[in-house]
Amino acid sequence: MKPTEFDNGALMASSIAGAFLALVMLAVGWNAHLPFRMPGAIVLYAYFGFFGAMTIACISIGIPASAWLLHAQWRDCYRLTRFATTNRMTYLPTEGGRDFSGAVFHMQGAENPRASRVFRSMNTSAFEVVGLYSYSRDKSEIHWGYIAIDLGHELPHLVLRSRRRAWAHRRFLAGYATSRPIQLPGRGSCWFDLYSPSGVAIEPGVVFDEVLLAHLRGLGRGIDVETLGTRLFIYASRPFKTTQTRVLRSLFEIVELVLDKRT
Repeated sequence: MKPTEFDNGALMASSIAGAFLALVMLAVGWNAHLPFRMPGAIVLYAYFGFFGAMTIACISIGIPASAWLLHAQWRDCYRLTRFATTNRMTYLPTEGGRDFSGAVFHMQGAENPRASRVFRSMNTSAFEVVGLYSYSRDKSEIHWGYIAIDLGHELPHLVLRSRRRAWAHRRFLAGYATSRPIQLPGRGSCWFDLYSPSGVAIEPGVVFDEVLLAHLRGLGRGIDVETLGTRLFIYASRPFKTTQTRVLRSLFEIVELVLDKRT
């Protein structure tokens, strides 16, 4: 089981291998009994200096740093698993791509989709919170954060776009911006634009009231929302840092607010 998307075991292995290789090269050079006479002495000093520095760096920096990172990964994995169990959820450090209908899960050209840090309800399939959703496209790694919540009743297709756009995914869902936005309650229209691609008239406060909009804004820039079928999807242009207590609390406060609307 890998505790996170990025496995620091490779860093540990490369540090050990680098230290071993450097020691072997030092031993070979020492056993050659080459004379330290000019002008070849400069080459010998450079040879022993390079592999000596490589040995010291791997042993004193590389191996301790990778050991600390591995410890931090497994510590976070244990804490998040315990949190999930206490609150009657399951926690998966990593899993394959999702089969949801949301836009993030059907990006054109996406390859090798995968999710990390998945919280899922044990009592119902109503929600899951994910810290990281990734895929490869055009030899680049693309990363998202998302929440998926089942409201239990059919909803029209709605798209909520944040006005505070992060550079990453700045054009995401931009195709809906050609239609006229729906007026949001309170200060919501200062933070977001709401569109109804299906053309169905809806009272925005039924789904996106001012309290929920304020919580969504608190997650940062690049927060977009989409309703499809019975599900509400929240997308973040950056992965959610679920190892931070403040972030985790904010995510589940949003889940509770949305589930209060569930019928």
